[in-house]
Amino acid sequence: MENSWAALPYPTQQGQVGGHEGVGTIVKMGPATGHTAVKVGDRVGIKWVAGHIAVQLASRGMAMRVIGIDAGSKEQLVRDCGAEHFIDVTKHNDQSISEEVVNTTDGMGASAVIV
Repeated sequence: MENSWAALPYPTQQGQVGGHEGVGTIVKMGPATGHTAVKVGDRVGIKWVAGHIAVQLASRGMAMRVIGIDAGSKEQLVRDCGAEHFIDVTKHNDQSISEEVVNTTDGMGASAVIV
């Protein structure tokens, strides 16, 4: 996947893809993925997945309970897309966001994360 945008609001950092693309390494696969072409450890990408689409797919398409984490100005959009809970990043640091996720999930933490 290549960053084909002429301009982004911020420079794309080395090793990252600009825009709405998602890239990463597969760390775990579900039971229904036994006949796929990819495996744990493969580097994969998803083209054009915006956060609001991921929230809709997770909450409405996969019946997941979503915690949206973003700037407070996006709370209504995130909730309208299906998030049950919202954490405003402007009111937390990395440690307190983690603590808030654990508190929100009654000590269980997140089962999956989309960054």
